[in-house]
Amino acid sequence: MYPESIITKRDQEIVTARVESEDDYKNSMTKNRGKYVGFMTERKFMGWCQKMGFDCRQTNTHNDDFLVNNKTVDVKAKLRNVRTNEDHEASVWESSMSHQKPDFYVFGSVLKNKIVQLIGWLEYERFLSLSRIMNKGMDQGNMSIVEDCRNVYHWQTNSMDSFMKVKPEDQTTDEWLADYNKAEE
Repeated sequence: MYPESIITKRDQEIVTARVESEDDYKNSMTKNRGKYVGFMTERKFMGWCQKMGFDCRQTNTHNDDFLVNNKTVDVKAKLRNVRTNEDHEASVWESSMSHQKPDFYVFGSVLKNKIVQLIGWLEYERFLSLSRIMNKGMDQGNMSIVEDCRNVYHWQTNSMDSFMKVKPEDQTTDEWLADYNKAEE
């Protein structure tokens, strides 16, 4: 259902070295524990882009992760103990939204540090219109929200196979996706 990539020993070595070489993020809510998950998902996203033939370059900034076909992309990831499903949620912390305004968000999951799943993507404005504000401390069933964030369900994201297709300016995302899906049938 979602593009998956196995995390190899080489992936682990490269990402661990990157985590250890980087300065701590000033605004890290997880005290930088999330760097490995984020960097691993970024690595697998870049590999997926290259496989798909996209011009993908890391930006080396904390504002956006990549330039893909001249569009800014920020990758958001979560560590999970179970395979993701459509009722799981993708999050963007409110604290990052003041300085991160990418053209697209791409959402991923790292499953028990063994597999990366690329869940889907949303245009920045579409994410804002669909997301629900979740406040720190809110109960979410089996967990509590650790920081103010915006969440969308995975079923609300666009599938990765439609990523970076050209959308005419005069169409809404829903109209464009309907046309795209018809063309693929």
